[in-house]
Amino acid sequence: CGGDVESVIGAVRKNVEVGLKLEGETLAHALLKIKTKKNSNNHPYLKQPPDSGPLIATFSANMMHTAPMAHDICPYFRFTGTKGELVVYGTGLNPNGGGGLKLYNTQHPTGLDFFPSDRQGGFFLGFQGVWEAMVDIVQRRDVEAAKNTVREAAKDVAVALALYKSSDSCVWEICEVLS
Repeated sequence: CGGDVESVIGAVRKNVEVGLKLEGETLAHALLKIKTKKNSNNHPYLKQPPDSGPLIATFSANMMHTAPMAHDICPYFRFTGTKGELVVYGTGLNPNGGGGLKLYNTQHPTGLDFFPSDRQGGFFLGFQGVWEAMVDIVQRRDVEAAKNTVREAAKDVAVALALYKSSDSCVWEICEVLS
C-alpha cells in the first residue's frame, strides 16, 4: 500500500485523551495522493475521468472511543476511496471480540465483516497471515523474501513519516522511502 502513495497532507494529534495512554496518535486525518503511471487506466481502481485531477484517497483515525460520536464503530481507522471504504474498528483487545475489519462498497452497502463477532484471539488475530508468512520465511531461510518484506514495510513507514511531517509543516509532503 505505502509504495502506491506519492505524497500526504494531514494532521495528527497525540494525547487528546490522556487516559488511553496511547503511544501513537489519538486523532489523524489525511489526504493521500496516489502514484499514477502511464498504464494506470488499465486498472479499474486507478482509472479516473479526464481532467479530474490526481487520484486522492483519505485516511482517518479516531481512537477517542469514549466520546459520544455519530460513528457506530469506534475507535477506528478508515480508508476511503471512490469505490468504497475499508474500516478497521475497535481495539480488538477484548478476548470476546470487540474489533474487526469491514468493507463498504456497491456489493456490500451496509458493510461486510471479515471477522466473526465472537472471534477469540484479540488484536494480533488480525495479523495472523502476517505472522504465518514471517514464520514461513524464517523456516525456509528465505533471505530474498525477508528483504522484500522489509522493503514493503519501509514504504508504509514512509507514508506515516510523511503524515507526521505534514502535520508539522501544514503542506503536502513526499513519501520518501529510505534505501
